[in-house]
Amino acid sequence: MTSLALINCDVLQVINKSASVIKGQDILINQNKIEKIIPSNSEKIDPTAEIIEAKGLLAIPGLINTHAHTPMIYFRGLVEDVTVEEWFNDYI
Repeated sequence: MTSLALINCDVLQVINKSASVIKGQDILINQNKIEKIIPSNSEKIDPTAEIIEAKGLLAIPGLINTHAHTPMIYFRGLVEDVTVEEWFNDYI
């Protein structure tokens, strides 16, 4: 049972490092997971689903920040009296 439907959106599809945009798609979501992506108007949408009209919008895969300075958190406040250049070149 679909709980959320994004209708009439465009979808960015990436297969083997090749990207393309598929126009006019419905994204059906159930329990916070994509159930299926289908062409708009190809199936009847569950009438109990929340429907979001997404015409003119592009759905893209989630982006993940793989660049972080997590180890530097441990040293925060250690040398408050030095310049940024000194901090990076002499301490980190």
